[in-house]
This record gives sequence, C-alpha cells and structure tokens, in this order.
Amino acid sequence: AGGAASCTTCAVDYFRNGASCVLCAGHEADDSNPGEHCAAGKYEATACGGSQDRICADCGPSCAHTCGDGDGVCDACAAEYHRVGDSCVACAQACGDNEWQQLDCQDGTGSGSGESQNRVCLLCGPTCAGGCEDVSGRCDACAAGYFRDGDGDACVACMVCAPDAFITKECQANGDEAQDRECEWCAANNCDGECRDFTGRCDTCADGSFRSGVDCALCSPACGTNEVQDMDCQDSGREAQDRVCVCDGNAYRASDGTCQLCDGHLADSENQGDHCEPGTYEKSACQFAQQEHLNRVCEPCSLSCEFTCQDGNGACDVCAQNHYRHPRTGACVACAPPCDASEYEVKTCRAGGDESQDRVCAACSTCAADEYVSEACSATEDTQCAAMETCASATSMSSVRLSETSDEVVVKFRGATDAAGATTFPSSKGGCGSVLHASTVAALGGGATCYWRDDRTLVAALGSPRTIAAGAFFILGEQGVRPAGLAADSACFITGSAQVLGRTPPPTLLSAQFADSGAEISVRFNPAGSPASATLAEQPGARACSYVFDEAAQLGSGASCSWDPASAFVLRVTLGARATVLPAPAATSTACPAGRSLRLRVG
Repeated sequence: AGGAASCTTCAVDYFRNGASCVLCAGHEADDSNPGEHCAAGKYEATACGGSQDRICADCGPSCAHTCGDGDGVCDACAAEYHRVGDSCVACAQACGDNEWQQLDCQDGTGSGSGESQNRVCLLCGPTCAGGCEDVSGRCDACAAGYFRDGDGDACVACMVCAPDAFITKECQANGDEAQDRECEWCAANNCDGECRDFTGRCDTCADGSFRSGVDCALCSPACGTNEVQDMDCQDSGREAQDRVCVCDGNAYRASDGTCQLCDGHLADSENQGDHCEPGTYEKSACQFAQQEHLNRVCEPCSLSCEFTCQDGNGACDVCAQNHYRHPRTGACVACAPPCDASEYEVKTCRAGGDESQDRVCAACSTCAADEYVSEACSATEDTQCAAMETCASATSMSSVRLSETSDEVVVKFRGATDAAGATTFPSSKGGCGSVLHASTVAALGGGATCYWRDDRTLVAALGSPRTIAAGAFFILGEQGVRPAGLAADSACFITGSAQVLGRTPPPTLLSAQFADSGAEISVRFNPAGSPASATLAEQPGARACSYVFDEAAQLGSGASCSWDPASAFVLRVTLGARATVLPAPAATSTACPAGRSLRLRVG
C-alpha cells in the first residue's frame, strides 16, 4: 500500500521493460492504417509482445515496394526481377543485337503466381541479315540468297538455275518486290547450247531453226501441193529468215493452210453478172496475187435487208420492216423498241425512201402540284394537264379532345364543313373509314362509329379495344372532309393531323367586374382551371356567349364574348341592346344583383 503501481500485463503495442510497459517501436494500427506497424518499405521482422520490442527491417532491393511481416517475402518483385518460389531473382540481361526475346521478364504479383518468368533470348536464324523481331523471331531483313515468302514471316532460300537454263526473274530478298528466282530451259527457245539470262537469247541456233528476235524458231515445212517456195529458211546474221511458200496461180490459201483452187467462176464478156445466189452477196472475190490468196466468199444478206444487197459491202437495197436507213452510215438499223407504258411515240418507225426514220419515244409528262390529269398519256399523245380549282377559304382542325367520359373523341373545325357531302356521311352514325386515316380508325377500336354533331363538330364514338389516348395524333383521310360551299366535284379537302387533348377540368370563377362604361363585364377565372378558349374562338359573337353562360339572353341582343388576348383566364363580355344584367348597388367585385346573376354552363 502506498508503493508504485506495477502492470501485470502490458496493453497492445506495449512491451515490458522491467516493471514498466513501454510503447513498441513503429506505430499502432488504427482505422487509417489497419494492420501496418512498420513504415512503407519495411516489414515487421520481430513482433512486439511480452518483454520484446518490435523490430522493423528494410524490405530487400528485389521488392517492388512492400513485403510480408515476419518473413520479409516481397509482395511484388521489383522491375527486372522475377519470382522463384518466395524469392525475387534478377532477370537475365536484355537481348543482344543478333538475338530476339522469346519471353519477357515478368515480376509477378505474389508467391506462386503464374505471371512471373525470366527473360529468354534466342539467336536470330542464319537466314536473317542483321537483327530479328522479339516474340516471333521474324527477320528484320533476309540475308543474301534468301527471300521473304508469301506470308512474310520466313526467309526462304532462292532457287538456283541449271546450267542449260536462264534466269527470267531475279531473287528479291525484301520489301514489296520480294520474290523467288524464276528459270526457263534454253531448249524451249531451240538453242544449240546455253543462252543468256533474262533475255533467253541463244548463243547459237540449232539445225532446222532460224533466229527470230531473241529466240530461235523452227523453220516452216517444205512447200506442198499448189505451192511454190518464194524464200528459203536460213540462219546467217541479218539474212536470217523462215521459209516462205505461196500459192501458185488460180489458188487461194485455205483455212487449213493449204492452197486450194478458187470456187465459182470469173465474170467475163461471156458471163456477166453475179457470182453468188440471189439473197446472198459476194463478200470477197477470189484473189490470185501471190501475196493475197483468198477464195470467193458468198454470204447471206443481212436480216435488216428486205431481200437483196450489194456485192462487196452487203449494203441493203431496201431496208426490212421495223428497220430504217441510218442517215450518216446508210446502214439498215433496227428501230428503237416500242415505247413503254410511261412513254408516248413522237416519231413512227419508217423503213424506206426519203421518209426513213427511227422510232422516237418521250416520257409522259407529270402534272404539277397545282394541276390534275385531264387526259391520260396515250400511245401517241402526251399527258394533258389542267389547272386545279383553287380551294376557297379552306379550314382545318382547331382541337381534338377526349370527352368527359373518355368514350368519345370530339373534333372541332375552325370553319364550316360539308358535313352531308357525298364523300362523308349525314349526322346518323356510320363507319369512320370515309373521313379518317386508316391508322386513326384502327386506334379508335373495333365497332367505332363517327357522326357530325354540327357542321363544325365531328364526334368519334370509341370501340374496343382502343389504343387512342391523350397525346396521340388524330389524322384525317386524304379525301374525307370537304370545306362547306364547294361544288360537288370539287377536289378541295381538309387534311392534316392534330394531337388528342385530355379531358378539360372545369374553370373556377373568381370575379365578374363591370367596366367604368357599364358596357362590358370582365369575368376572371382561377388559373388552376382550363377555360375552353378554343371553343369561343370558334364561336364568335353572341353564339360564343351561349357556350359559356346558361342564360346568355340576359347579355342583350348582339352581345359578344371573347378571351382577353393578354390573358387566357379573363373573359371579355360586351353587352348588347336591352341587356338585363346590371351592376350591384354597392361597389363590389361581384357585379350581378339578386335575380340577375349569370350562371356558367357546366364544363
């Protein structure tokens, strides 16, 4: 009692030193440094505990950065080291000039990792001139006597020509022109012995041959029947030549090379006229000159001829049907084919005489956007177009909205339509296909019907199943709705599309205030509502007021209602004659006295 206190057991990161507990070397692990007691690049060689202080030792130079506590095994090897068991061993030196690296030095990421390996260098092959590529060992350039093969990977030995052969293409080692040496036999050129590279020119021609350019060609055989020798075969310098045989008189050179007597007979004073049968012509006469032996040739006249044609050139005397005489060449040429369905004939094909001409077709005209086809294009006449009728005051859809019960779509038009026209239908319900686009009819659902509520309002009663909803597009047919006041055969129709709006929430009335003049009432609605401004825009004057108020007659004869251009929530009511709506006696914001109130229509 009263003596100094002594710890029985030291806390973590403390060791006993005599009677005291002393903080271990290094630092204590915490949330920012969990489990690490030694600084970076060091490891815990001896743990702290009992009477032993912590000893931190340096990781070896073979470690990349850190090493394991206790054994100091590198977590990862340093550059140019690879792992062998638990040790990091220096990799082999970089490959030399005439070597290629088969495997690169890999340091590995942990004990037993398959990614660690030593560097492996191999000598470049004897076919290489200089160095070679790493990994593949591919030669940078092929050595002399070798060329790069078609795949470009290997250097292959060049071919060596035999003594009695000559080089036609030299071996090229590298680059885009790389190729093997090519050889041909001298004997193929009738040489007597060796010949020269590339040209193949014989040093001496063999017997029975003569020099022809760089080659030695065999002499032609001795002259045959109906032939005479004009020149003998010889091989002596500039006088080298082949044997030349010609046909004797009254003979021609046939296609088989032999000399044959000419066919037919010669026209003379006793035998004037043609040598060929009718319907044929003499294309070439029998030739007797020694250098140009030809038999007489008779050929049929061309099918472009009516019947006969002229000797020599075979020109038609008269052109056949469906042919005409070309104005420049004089030949009979087939007329152009008949015009197709999209063309008409400008000129007719004519065969003979001064009126001979080809058929000429022209494309049928297409009417402009403001024209229509009054007469269709025929075989000989172009399309006739006429100006379209100008549509008078064409109207369009102003709004398309789902009904309150969502079982109808109500379409409003800005102007009157021909609701009972021949292309639509009367107010009784009918199918919608005559006025609406097919895609919209499908969206209305099976069994949907359409009818006119008035000449400005089309109603589509939805069927089932229906897909149309707020935001969808409502599309009119191309010839479904015609503006009012047009002729029955008018080509003017109302077309276009509009987005379907959702049901309209009823507006909320805030105040009704007389103007100072007493001739106008300003009716103000709560902005949370959605007044049907489009409805009033479509129904001007007194009629517009009846769409808003139940007893519009109180506003007087000729009263009109319109929305304030500056605000969609302020209705301007201009009173008419004999209005019964009067200001209240007191100056209040509500303007109607008892018995003279105005009631808004529902919706």
